[in-house]
Amino acid sequence: MLIETGFETEMSDLVVQKPRFYTGTWMVGFGGSVSTAGVIKDDLMYFGCCDHYIYALDLKTRETLWKFRASGGFVEARPVLHNDVFYLGNYDGYMYAVNIKNGELVWKFRTGDRITSSVFIYNGKAYFGSFDSNLYCLDSNGKEIWRFRTGGRVGSGPVINGNELYFGSYDGNLYCLEPETGKEIWRFKTSGSILHYHPFCIQNDVIYIPSFDRNLYAVNIKKRREEWRFKTGDVIEMAPVIHRGIVYFGSQDHNFYAVDISNGKEIWRFKTGGGIFSTPFLYNGFLYFGSYDCHLYGVDAIRGKEVFRFQTSVSSQSTVELFEQLPIELKPLEEDREGKENEFYRFGIPRLNVTESEYTQNIQYTVKNIYASKKKYDQI
Repeated sequence: MLIETGFETEMSDLVVQKPRFYTGTWMVGFGGSVSTAGVIKDDLMYFGCCDHYIYALDLKTRETLWKFRASGGFVEARPVLHNDVFYLGNYDGYMYAVNIKNGELVWKFRTGDRITSSVFIYNGKAYFGSFDSNLYCLDSNGKEIWRFRTGGRVGSGPVINGNELYFGSYDGNLYCLEPETGKEIWRFKTSGSILHYHPFCIQNDVIYIPSFDRNLYAVNIKKRREEWRFKTGDVIEMAPVIHRGIVYFGSQDHNFYAVDISNGKEIWRFKTGGGIFSTPFLYNGFLYFGSYDCHLYGVDAIRGKEVFRFQTSVSSQSTVELFEQLPIELKPLEEDREGKENEFYRFGIPRLNVTESEYTQNIQYTVKNIYASKKKYDQI
């Protein structure tokens, strides 16, 4: 601090506030709930379920053509269909590639932790992230080409724009890599974990980044700088949708927002009482979506009336434990992959048993069922 000569002042204790980081995690158990989207081809729908199955459902006859069983639940990741192969990540740490004609396994690739990231297929390669903190690039046979390690779990869906690959991490960074080599080009730092299951939305050289720090960021990828940010009342996990100059997205504060794309100013918001986990989609005049009540629904998009429902193999809903975390202080890693200092951060999230009720000075957790009333904090 520079003080001019002759200017007398009394200074109280100087308090330096360390940067705080917003994050959290959860665990979904076995059950018949449908929390991921599906894909449709030739009147056949393919979707994964928390009961460990991938289903092939004939939308005309409402009959199951085949089921493929994995060793874990298909929870958040969005499936991708490419050249008659269905790609979907699993809680067991595997990325599965399944032939949609017969339901047989084409290949599977094992990572070190669960996969909630959607796969992105580009030039015959599959890109996806894992909770083991890596982003992977595989060839068409499921063999690893390269991996890129971040400072936290990777649950967001990657996307390639031009010749640049973008994805987010629990360490709060948006990463930009070379798709062929996995070499980092640049990164953008937020104050919270980045987690969303669909690929980033990019339009007119601006990428829109949801963050656990409750902000939606608009970042110009050519200038590599922030254009604006929009603050909500809770975590944002949804990748937004853009239509006619308006950015639409939801937040865990139970609001759905419409924001002006030019300046980040709110246009309107719609208050909900909760939400549906899977992404709904329209096909031949019908709206299809999975529900946590262990059904896949088909609804007439005009009349809003149910036309069919499909019961999964288990009628009991999947359990969900949420490990909520208050802001924590960032602690830089001592060394990065090459042994040099960098800006990666260590903030591993310890798991708590339901019976535990430990609190530390910097971190507080609460474990709850998704249907339990949310604990309110006076200050975050």
